[in-house]
Amino acid sequence: MKNMLRVMLAAATLAGFGLMTARAASAQDSTSGPEVVYDVYHDTSRPVSEYPDQLPLIPPGHQVKPLYLHVLPGAELEQPDGAEQLFALPEVSASISKNFNGMADSANGSVGLFVPSDSNLAVGATQVVEVINTAYQVFSKSTGASVQSARQISSIFAGVSGFCGLGASGTYTDPIVLYDRAAGRWVITIVAADSKFTTGNECVAVSTSSNATGSYHRYVFAFGKNVLNDYPKLGVWPDAYYASYNLFSPTTFAAEACAYNRTAMLAGTIAKAICFTHANEFTFLPSDLNGATAPPAGEPNFFIDLFSTGALHLPSSQGLSRLP
Repeated sequence: MKNMLRVMLAAATLAGFGLMTARAASAQDSTSGPEVVYDVYHDTSRPVSEYPDQLPLIPPGHQVKPLYLHVLPGAELEQPDGAEQLFALPEVSASISKNFNGMADSANGSVGLFVPSDSNLAVGATQVVEVINTAYQVFSKSTGASVQSARQISSIFAGVSGFCGLGASGTYTDPIVLYDRAAGRWVITIVAADSKFTTGNECVAVSTSSNATGSYHRYVFAFGKNVLNDYPKLGVWPDAYYASYNLFSPTTFAAEACAYNRTAMLAGTIAKAICFTHANEFTFLPSDLNGATAPPAGEPNFFIDLFSTGALHLPSSQGLSRLP
């Protein structure tokens, strides 16, 4: 097969939290870092239900987001996937306790349908939060009824400086929602960019309680002029919030893996991150803790790396090495 995944597995620690990455020994190492990055803005909001919900000022129509393709060295080589499962396991059954409709495309406002929809959701103590391209909605976990009707994610960042606070005149994409079960907090993020998607910021909101309609600690992280932080992924871990991005500039491409200071962001204080940039990698995916059992003390967060843009295969444990 032409494609494989590689497991990232090494550690660098700074300021009390660590970023875990590694790569297969056969790959050329072009890693830079660590780089310490501070938020360019942070504050604590009022309850988000109090902010006006302004729909984006985009002409109606069918919007298709561009998909950046990057063929990595070695992706064209034929090789078997030693971890691929070639047989089907027995079927399992589950009881459905609640079944309710999520958000419609119309929640994006006049722009209507995006492709892809970027839909994902998280389940909290008493609520369920769903996000799609530019919108979010809060549901009751026990009944499935809407607790807060669909609103623009940008409304969470009303009054924030930079791209994140542009509201109806802003450009937003790639939202993520997670529930930090250990802390009882919601984490909602979205990319805010200029109108041409050439420069981006990451907007991060961490709730001050388990109520997704309440107040949030709000953060903005920048990546430099003419650098777009595309396709972000996020994971909750005991020592940090781990994130990955595909960074695009007019002349370069790189994948970036970051560890954000979870303790500071839960408290609403100035937050910093440790970031590593990998020039020959693509689309990291950090592991995410969403169960009741915490990992062993000191257990690193693991990133999986998509070796090719063509397909997604299981990770191979062969040929792993530890970064210096």
